[in-house]
This record gives sequence, C-alpha cells and structure tokens, in this order.
Amino acid sequence: MASGQTCHFGLVLNNLDMPTTNYFPVNDPISGTQVHLAPEATEEQAVAAVKSAAEAFEKSWRNTTPIQRRGVFQKAAQILERRQDELVQAMVRETGAKPSWAA
Repeated sequence: MASGQTCHFGLVLNNLDMPTTNYFPVNDPISGTQVHLAPEATEEQAVAAVKSAAEAFEKSWRNTTPIQRRGVFQKAAQILERRQDELVQAMVRETGAKPSWAA
C-alpha cells in the first residue's frame, strides 16, 4: 500500500464479505499516523460470527482427520513464512514493536 493511502478492511462471515459502515482508526503509536481503518462489527454481526464458527466446526472441521488438519496448518504456516516481512512491518506499524520482537 502506498504511503498516505488508507486501507479499509471488511468483515467476513460464512466466507462472504459483509458490508459495514462503521470503522475505527488503527494508529501507529510512534508517529500517531493512521495505518488503516478496521471494521467495527455490530453485536449482531459478532454473534453471527460465533454461530458461524460453531456450525463450521460441526459440519466440517470436526470430521477432518488429524492428517487433514496438519495439512491446513502447514499451508497456513507456509503463507505466514512467505509473507513474514510484510506481516512484521504491519505489526511494527500497528503496535510500535521493534522488528525483532514482531518477527
């Protein structure tokens, strides 16, 4: 994202984008500049997210084997490793942490 450009992150529920009009700023604690706007869920959206997660567990995750679960976690780890520099920089901007700690 280019400097000075504000990014809006949305909500996701049941693997679908959920519209929201309420956001709150996430500011760099060192410079005070806005990093991005984060979505603010309503109470109803938060409850729906919890129910959705419970349903997903009952319908699919519960029925996966340990080997299948390991595959999901390994894929997630590979993505995190591939994007490590980007994620470390995001954490530094959002928390003011030193890069060595954020890594």
